[in-house]
Amino acid sequence: MYTVNVRWIGGPEWDNEAPSMFNPNKKKSATEHLIETGGQTIDEAIESFDKFRSYPIKVEQYKKPGVNWITALQITEEDDSKALSIVEELMSQYNKKKNQLVSDPSGYSIEIEVVNN
Repeated sequence: MYTVNVRWIGGPEWDNEAPSMFNPNKKKSATEHLIETGGQTIDEAIESFDKFRSYPIKVEQYKKPGVNWITALQITEEDDSKALSIVEELMSQYNKKKNQLVSDPSGYSIEIEVVNN
């Protein structure tokens, strides 16, 4: 099993206790924060959700000292070659985002790590 950890650095600080703009009964997700602060467009978020929705991936976003937040994508696919294919697709998506953020005025940057659990 593999986990792709994306460390979000810089940019406006995510308050994981703030209420969601869409549903005040829930907490604001890091993705919602990213859209609100200009680090990602709604279209980019929808495109990513549509592309990876059916994949065997568990996603968790959490605060950690020294970074704004971490997005952890745990690939639950049992077949190692299929799991590695998913890792490659995620790496391609996040490397594209990493390169885009270099010239983005939002102030975000990302570091990507793949862990073989």
